[in-house]
Amino acid sequence: MRGVNISVLRINVLRRSIILFGIATVGVVVACIGPNYDSVHFYSDWNSVKIDFGRVPQEVMVTGWNDEPVRAGSIYDQGIPPFENYSNEPLTEEKEDQNRWGHDKKSFEKFRNTIHRARNLEVRHRYRDAIGVFRSLSHAQRILSLAKDREELLEAGATSSTKGYEEYLKNRYLLEFGYAKQKEDAIQALRNLKPDQRIKPHIQYALASVADKKVAAYLAISKDYPNNPRAEAALVMAARAQVEYNSLEQNWDKGIQTFQTLLKKYPRSRFQDTIFGWLAADELKKNNTVKAVSYYQKQSRSNNAWEAWKGHQGLAEIAKSERRNADAIVHWLIQRSIPVSTHFRYSAVQQIRNCFSSVKSKDVIAVQSKISHNSDLLASYLDFRLEDTHITPSQERNLLEFASTSLNSTSGGSKSAYSRLAQLQFNAGRYRDAIRLARRATSDKGDTGARAMYIEGSSLARLGRNQSAIQVLENLVHRKTKPYIHQSAAECLALLHETNGDPRRSLELYRDLKYDSDYAFVADSVLTPNQLRSAITKVKPGKDRNALMYTLAMRFFRKEEYSSAKAILSKMDKKTRIQKGLNSKEYKEFVELTYFEKIDHKEADPLKDVTTMQRLRFQANHAGSKKARATALYGLAQYAHNRRNLMYYSAGIWRGGRADVFGLYWNEEVNKGIGERRAWAGAFEHECEAQVVKFCEELIRKYPHSEVAPKALYTAGVATERLCTLNSWWESKRTPMMLKAARYMKKLLAKYPHSPLAKPAAKYANEFAEEAKPSF
Repeated sequence: MRGVNISVLRINVLRRSIILFGIATVGVVVACIGPNYDSVHFYSDWNSVKIDFGRVPQEVMVTGWNDEPVRAGSIYDQGIPPFENYSNEPLTEEKEDQNRWGHDKKSFEKFRNTIHRARNLEVRHRYRDAIGVFRSLSHAQRILSLAKDREELLEAGATSSTKGYEEYLKNRYLLEFGYAKQKEDAIQALRNLKPDQRIKPHIQYALASVADKKVAAYLAISKDYPNNPRAEAALVMAARAQVEYNSLEQNWDKGIQTFQTLLKKYPRSRFQDTIFGWLAADELKKNNTVKAVSYYQKQSRSNNAWEAWKGHQGLAEIAKSERRNADAIVHWLIQRSIPVSTHFRYSAVQQIRNCFSSVKSKDVIAVQSKISHNSDLLASYLDFRLEDTHITPSQERNLLEFASTSLNSTSGGSKSAYSRLAQLQFNAGRYRDAIRLARRATSDKGDTGARAMYIEGSSLARLGRNQSAIQVLENLVHRKTKPYIHQSAAECLALLHETNGDPRRSLELYRDLKYDSDYAFVADSVLTPNQLRSAITKVKPGKDRNALMYTLAMRFFRKEEYSSAKAILSKMDKKTRIQKGLNSKEYKEFVELTYFEKIDHKEADPLKDVTTMQRLRFQANHAGSKKARATALYGLAQYAHNRRNLMYYSAGIWRGGRADVFGLYWNEEVNKGIGERRAWAGAFEHECEAQVVKFCEELIRKYPHSEVAPKALYTAGVATERLCTLNSWWESKRTPMMLKAARYMKKLLAKYPHSPLAKPAAKYANEFAEEAKPSF
């Protein structure tokens, strides 16, 4: 495990810690900077917080909340700021659009590419497919209106042969998404177009959007084409041009009249939910709160998430202004559960938190009463408490009692409420109850069902029903769900496969998770060589396969299966062998970072090592005399001792980082039991000095009267002592190993008192025994 300076860490290991502490520099960084989030086995417990890989994490994990560190896959981990950083002011639709496209270049590029794909479908006359792509983007009005415009044309019977249809589609697209010059040309082209009669109202509507006098242009469409679907849309746009504050033609009263006219003409208008919001605002201007509430209630029942969100926002603000805090909190709780966006959810959360911080006890009782009689509201409240607040174990138990009582008193019960109650039962260690409740929610196709499946799988594992747990979690990781659930489920499943399933599957899971250290640990210490050989057959030729093949050769080499190791290394080109499975760039970085004794890397061909040690082992087993066999055994020990630290090292799989992750990040809590045993077994196979001890012990056992036996005891003592100094992980075993080193020296002194090595052995026996004492 020695071989890489532990004061230098690979950037991929520390990336999240660097972000967390706001450090902008890269390169050489101090090792004690923070935990490794992208790992399971190597998740640091320096801060005395234990991560529970069976417990459902929060989607938004704020550092220090709920006595658990930030988990990979959570929103905070993905770089989105926690909601404390957001304004208390409710977000607007325009602000949401800015958040989505204005500051995220990658998202904007994806948006543009999707729009281009829709247009390409239109060029190929696949109009309905194009409409579907437009609708898939977002709730943004410009996208939905564009899709609706095209849908109306198709319903009117327009086809690729309809006069002016394709020209209209092209110029309408450029008018929306083109550059300035393209938009100017599109406007002129639309003005000059002589199309089929069915296209004319759509052209007039497009031109109205860029007209100087929009209100008149939109009203003209309603008058000229009263039976065309564009007439309804035109009335809405005329009214909006009159009521919106940034409009050059603002005339509030006339705009409200236009909205009312529209509702009379189209009593089932698809725009009625938006209009209800404007009419509610108008009633508020007149201090008519009762009517405003009536309109907001209608808007809040909309099937459109954004309109429902606005309706509840209006109701909450009115309730807050009238000091009906319980009602305000209820509306914000409903808002929080409406799937508009993460940013809107944060806005609702902030309102709830602010309101709860100032409410009186009677308001709290009123809120609890409302929640306890409505399972959907209960689910939203449980979401809020578990995801968006700091909650202590005792508060969690109180919440469990309240939720259980409430759910029993309501009829039916939402799947989300059952899922959250199952989560609370799991956290309390009531795994059978958690399974029973979770199974009532697993049929949900969204995050609620995914969370319930995770709870079921984890609970089964806690009850020792590992194969059932594996089956449930395998089904979950193949579902499309949010990163925090998927990543956590994959972590839990990988750990289960390591200990109770197929460890080859755990290797695949760590690869897919991009958990490099866990991937290396499983390949290097968990899988048997034959399991690793089987796993390699599924890996494509290239860098990853080379690293695994080199690791497989080292696994056989460590176990003295020289023929198998030789067969693998012989098939690899010499450069790849010398670079230990790394590519040239990685190998150069690896050599620059190592601090081991300088050797000639060009001559350090592992095939030569294997061949030499195979010959020595053959002599140790088959030489004609005991003296020759003992000498050969000591030759094996000396060869390993002289070649030093990296002869057995799988650099390609560890990327130079084995000493770092074991010395700094190995989590004894997570790895207790079989993980710990595998790690130490792999370490003793991996280290040259440990192999030296193994060869010396074999010599001492088989040939105690050989003239090299004293040398073997002395060498075993020195090698054991040296193991303690390799890095902090090995130093954790310092006391027992130093005592062992002292015993080798004492045995030499007792059995071979006339050996030239007896005097230094006596000296080191005392020194090693003294060094074994704990130092505080």
